Amino acid sequence: MAGAEESKGMKREHEPITMVCFVVLLLACAIVIGTWASDQISGDSSETVQYGDSVTIDYTGSLYAYYDQGTDEVKPVIFDTTLSSVGKNSNNLFVSSFNKTSFGSTAITLGAGKFLSQFEEALMGKKVGDTVRVPAFIGYHAAVENKLATSGSFTQINSFNMSLSEIKSFFGYDGTISALVEFTYDGMKESVSGDPVVIRAIPNGNSYQVSYNLVAGKDYEVYNTALGKVMLHVDTAGYDLAYTLTVDPKIDAKDAEGDPAKVKVGTTEYNAIEMIGLKMFPKVICNIVGVDGSNIIYNAVTDSTAIISGIDLYFVVKIVSKN
Repeated sequence: MAGAEESKGMKREHEPITMVCFVVLLLACAIVIGTWASDQISGDSSETVQYGDSVTIDYTGSLYAYYDQGTDEVKPVIFDTTLSSVGKNSNNLFVSSFNKTSFGSTAITLGAGKFLSQFEEALMGKKVGDTVRVPAFIGYHAAVENKLATSGSFTQINSFNMSLSEIKSFFGYDGTISALVEFTYDGMKESVSGDPVVIRAIPNGNSYQVSYNLVAGKDYEVYNTALGKVMLHVDTAGYDLAYTLTVDPKIDAKDAEGDPAKVKVGTTEYNAIEMIGLKMFPKVICNIVGVDGSNIIYNAVTDSTAIISGIDLYFVVKIVSKN
């Protein structure tokens, strides 16, 4: 990408990246943009939790609204949860990078400073068994800036230096590479035949040089889920790759009040779409966050912790026990 490489009845599709764990998320700097007088479901315990207590919690974090308060207009998108009943429910919407398969409660120590202070404060004084709605935070403040791709045009060097473990992780290739090898990658398919793109890899010192066998003039499907569809048209093939993306968003993002969510490029605001995370090329994730005609509003990151940078986060947290 511009130097970048990467419902009921809406079913999620996973990308081959692991969503950052809750602990790492809460280590990131955040800002509270609402009051703390949020809804709370009281449990039947008289045991309260205070500063210094270690507690076990279950949580679900989502974008746009609390995960269990979706409407026809506002469709929350889950980015993390400890609950298998939530994480395995195909009627929920998930960020495209959600691929969590292991679930379980997590322990935190209130006031230890390892979590967002505002998050910990929302739990203090509450009782074991309480469910607390922690109002919107602004997400990661990573060095992520939205950009506008005019008419969806991008350029990319079609050559990637990767380790064997990176090749296996990204492409799902499970063989060895002692000479030039070709294998297919299901993450990108030729639109007419439906055939997966061919990847070429050759040893290069202690690593491997990887390239995509793309054909000029052809169209490739790179994303197609309940959130939208993205096609890639190859304008120029070879070492220097020029391509055009077209995005067909299926869901426009709405905030908790049902108003169109906004994304900014500089000082200009655009209507947002539900975040589509693309990992077409190694090393970089491209998040398409809005569409303005044929233009695309996107950001590119190399670290999955930055995927939800600058987006409001909504947490539903249950205090399971006091340790």
